[in-house]
Amino acid sequence: MSEWGNCRLGVGSDLSEDGKCAAYDRDAVALRRDLDVEDDWPWRYDTLSCGQQKRLQVACALWQRPDLLAMDEPTNHVDTPTREAITAALAPFKGVGLLISHDRALLDALCVQCLFMAEGRLTARPGGYSRGRGQEELERGTALRQRERARREKKRLAGEAQRRREEASRAAGMRSCRNLDPKDHGGKARVKLAVYTGKDGVAGKLSSRMEGRLSRAEETLASVKVEKRYDGDLWMRAEPSARKVLHRQPELALALGERRLLVPPLSIGNTDHIALTGPNGAGKSTLVGEVVRRLDPSVRALAIPQEPTAEQCRGALSRLATLDSRSRGRVLAVGFLPLLFR
Repeated sequence: MSEWGNCRLGVGSDLSEDGKCAAYDRDAVALRRDLDVEDDWPWRYDTLSCGQQKRLQVACALWQRPDLLAMDEPTNHVDTPTREAITAALAPFKGVGLLISHDRALLDALCVQCLFMAEGRLTARPGGYSRGRGQEELERGTALRQRERARREKKRLAGEAQRRREEASRAAGMRSCRNLDPKDHGGKARVKLAVYTGKDGVAGKLSSRMEGRLSRAEETLASVKVEKRYDGDLWMRAEPSARKVLHRQPELALALGERRLLVPPLSIGNTDHIALTGPNGAGKSTLVGEVVRRLDPSVRALAIPQEPTAEQCRGALSRLATLDSRSRGRVLAVGFLPLLFR
């Protein structure tokens, strides 16, 4: 997805600033129109928003008409119109498509088969995500019922095996003549008759057979695999800052390439929850970055970017390595992205 550099979809001019040709064939024009890619995007890629970069990446990938197209989260960080445009652009692709995504609507719209990974196993199920997930739930329910039946059968056989062992032990004791009165000739005769006819070994044979059934029941129970799930809520201790107003700034204008973002006077209270809405490239991330930069140093701020840089990732891992084992375990249980800007 990131190797777009050799693809030039711009049609506004024949040559770029570095002398490379811009494609203006039918496919390039259609992709630029369908994905709303502007002429100069390939030459100012680093200034684009994540959503704009994604549209350009998808356009370049499709323009090259690959036999195999692997897409890793193509709808991350995109707004609804961009998601719809990407879905529509990918739908006619005739080659082999490999799509990795958490976007269920995208998976349902484009996939004819889904691969589910769990506990080191890969299971293929037909249809999109919703159909495959439904089949997975049915299989899980069946496995749970099988395991419960196997557990109950194992418990029943364990009790029966214990009873058989006790009977065999009593029968073995009765074969001995050591506890009989030396003058009890009738008792000795009965013991010898039992040994001669084989009746004294019935309890032992039955006990041995029961042990075999118990062993098979244990194997059946062990063979029933049910995927573990760790459902639960994420709880974080938080309370408002003692400062009633965390940030106040006058009207300002931010540069967005050749355009400007006009921001009205802004005030942020200690309990405010503020949503920034707008299409990709409108300047939402730029505004957040500027607000964080302008905050008073005494205000504790945490900013988690859409796409952390390699330097930020290395910093997070370095900070993680300095924690004691208990703290490291707590961080890993939640996820360590918040470490990036702590």
